[in-house]
Amino acid sequence: MEIQPINCAIELRDFIPLDGSPLKAVIFDLDGTLIDTMPAFADIATDVITRYTTIPAEIARASYLNTSGLPFRSQVELIVPGSGDLDVMSTEYEQRKLMIPGKIEMSDDTVFTLSNLRRHGLGTAISSNNQQANVSKFSEAAPVSFDVALGYRFGFGKGQEHIAQVCRHYNCGPRSLLYVGDSLNDAILARNCGVPFVALTRTFTEARFRTLDDRIPCISELSHLLNLLQINHINV
Repeated sequence: MEIQPINCAIELRDFIPLDGSPLKAVIFDLDGTLIDTMPAFADIATDVITRYTTIPAEIARASYLNTSGLPFRSQVELIVPGSGDLDVMSTEYEQRKLMIPGKIEMSDDTVFTLSNLRRHGLGTAISSNNQQANVSKFSEAAPVSFDVALGYRFGFGKGQEHIAQVCRHYNCGPRSLLYVGDSLNDAILARNCGVPFVALTRTFTEARFRTLDDRIPCISELSHLLNLLQINHINV
């Protein structure tokens, strides 16, 4: 799937609290951002897609990563339009990926970042298209608290539905939030919701994000977000 450039009109000054409208909370994608599950998920997706279609493994993997940030069934609809095996592929993928997050913990860098954001008085939330049960399980076991942990269920996923709920929780508008994600679709969804976005260049390179909009702030480590937001940080 070709992802079109965007003109999000969001600049760094829009979310650094310099204008009397301070940032209230940071929303994080889960897979690929808070925990580096994407390589393992891509392995599962590639295996599933190649067994049910004639798509070569290299193209299947690239297509999966290119459409990451969407529910897997939606990804397959884009990768294999009209396939009669959508439900079968989606079910197998979701069942097999259940075993992955429990094996991968947040890095020290991620825990350090989240702890300092909360110490600074900022809220932390999760918005993921992983299943709600998985997101809740992750949040409950995490060493750092999350105020809101939103996953996917039918009719409720990343985008307007999640952002509206986060806004209600913090009693704020979307411009008082910041979304941090690792996929091109994360950038597009944030733009569509009017939420400032920072790209973590783990799944996609900075150059790929720049093809969407050359003003998107990019970080290679989550802790770099603290410098971007001008937050003085300490070891916690």
